[in-house]
Amino acid sequence: MRESNNDSSYMGSVSIENAPALAEKNAGEASIENVNDNKCNKGSVNKDGVIGKKGNTELSEDCFLGPDAAPSELLKDIVNINPSTILEPLLAVRKSCFKKMTVENNLRWQKKEISFPLLRMETEEDEEGSKQMFRNLLSYMGDRKSSKMPLLHARKYVKLVLIGNAILRDEAYIQVYKQLHNNPNHESNMRGWKMLAIISSVFVPKNKDIYNLILNYLFFEMQNKKDPQLLNHIRYIFVRMIRMKGKERHHVPCEEELGCIERLVPIELPVKFFTGNQTNVKIESYTTIRDLKCELMNKLDFNLQRAIYYSIYEICEKKSGTEERFIDDGEKVCDILSVWNSEMEKDKKEGDESKFHFYLRLLIYYPFEKDDVDTLSVVYHQTLYDVISGKHPVDERKIINLAAYQLVIEFQDDEDVAEKKINDSLNKFIPANKFNLMPAEDWKERIVDQYKKVNDIKKNDAKWEYIQELKSLPTYQMQQFNAKLNEQKSGTNEDEIPENCIIGLKPDGIMILDREHNEIVFYRYETIMNWGISKNQLIICISTSMNEIKRACFFTSQTKVIQALIEIYCNLLVGKTIKDIQDVVKNYDTKFEKIDSSRRKHSLMYKDEGGNAVGSEAGGDDVLGINKNTDDSERQASQDESVDN
Repeated sequence: MRESNNDSSYMGSVSIENAPALAEKNAGEASIENVNDNKCNKGSVNKDGVIGKKGNTELSEDCFLGPDAAPSELLKDIVNINPSTILEPLLAVRKSCFKKMTVENNLRWQKKEISFPLLRMETEEDEEGSKQMFRNLLSYMGDRKSSKMPLLHARKYVKLVLIGNAILRDEAYIQVYKQLHNNPNHESNMRGWKMLAIISSVFVPKNKDIYNLILNYLFFEMQNKKDPQLLNHIRYIFVRMIRMKGKERHHVPCEEELGCIERLVPIELPVKFFTGNQTNVKIESYTTIRDLKCELMNKLDFNLQRAIYYSIYEICEKKSGTEERFIDDGEKVCDILSVWNSEMEKDKKEGDESKFHFYLRLLIYYPFEKDDVDTLSVVYHQTLYDVISGKHPVDERKIINLAAYQLVIEFQDDEDVAEKKINDSLNKFIPANKFNLMPAEDWKERIVDQYKKVNDIKKNDAKWEYIQELKSLPTYQMQQFNAKLNEQKSGTNEDEIPENCIIGLKPDGIMILDREHNEIVFYRYETIMNWGISKNQLIICISTSMNEIKRACFFTSQTKVIQALIEIYCNLLVGKTIKDIQDVVKNYDTKFEKIDSSRRKHSLMYKDEGGNAVGSEAGGDDVLGINKNTDDSERQASQDESVDN
């Protein structure tokens, strides 16, 4: 069971003077209201938001680049290579008729299974893994009979590599390299090239010499082959190996992605907006969330300098509730899709249903006025989503006012339709956790009465008033994260922070709230002496009015997101520009590479059908993957690996 009521929106400042003035018109942003690429290529993405089986038919640009994608220095390294010189010291010793076999004899196609690895292995587990790999390679290429679909063998092949030691990456490339040499069967040979396309979309050889050897082989094959289909595969693989260097994947691709790789086509992925619309973006196996965000903003004609203000947001809809999280910019999109696919299969077996979606969400709200209709629309729709999700402590009066403005925005020109809508879909106007404050008929009557009082204002004025209605709340302009208090050192727990709490990041400080969104304590950034993060902990050191240092430690799931927001806000407050901040955050992938931000490591926002929290309060001490009884030595070890700022 996961955390509850984790507001995964970034609520940045609309009042920070140092943020650049971004209220000027941008024609592209207006398209957020209008864009709706629902007519994506049939089968490219299924109804649950993951890749479909047919995909699109336009070849990947990787098929057309070839050597042009390689740096000139790398080309110099790979042109003059002698395969025998590289491979002879690496190959396992083999003898035939009491004579040592040559590299040439070792590395030619064979139909039977191998008895031992091609390369020297350090463990028996890797030796056994290499033999299983080769069996799956033979089955995938059609050289060994199998009742399973070829893609299942491809998945197993990749999985065996990923769960083994790094030497198996080298073994995988040499095995395919071997099966492509002197292969008499055209169909088997083509499937060998497809397998090389698959593994080059996930990992590259660890050994630099083997990496250069494969590139050398591909380079000269491009010069010698005439078959257009084969040339597309070779160029595709060559480019993949260049782009995947140092960016290896962590998850086995799902079957649908493997199908796209076999056809050499990009994946067409839908990204939604809180307006209810969506657009489709083409991605490759190496595409990161940062790449996806920039590609999306390019498509919508956004100013790319604004990319730092936005993030990609994950929403998972299940029968039991909704899970949400921010996705780290460094994550591979296809790795996320693989995890989604696995989780959907698991949920289906357990009788649940999962639907995953990517959303574009504003990261930091910049200053804007009412006449900036594009920004106004973005802010309104995100705020509406947060209100209905129960992320703001709104009372009856605010709910009624907000619902009336929402009716004006959606049905200003037709009172009859507006009244029918409120009767049929009351849950779309009232936060789930506030629905039982009064009978449904009373809600309807009071909302309609208020709607009639404000129905003469324009839609954009209604959006503005909707946002202004929330300004008095402590959660306004706040990013919220579920947390568990681990310890607080300054004598007693003078702030009376509950064990299950919410960390709220605001433009001017950090607020701690209870799970009902009531404010407990607020720390301004100028009072925070230091902070640090580890895989699942946030540590804050605060200077008190008594010149003492108070230290608070929290368990939380998205420490990298918290780190980024605190650093952004602090830099803005001391006069840094967004360009300065971009220079800081672009190094995050390296600085925090040991901190896993994948979905499997996170406890996420979780709501039941009634909008009630079913996370840490209902799930016990282990919701965040943390045992409450962790001893002092383990706790200290976890804190020692934190990254201080």
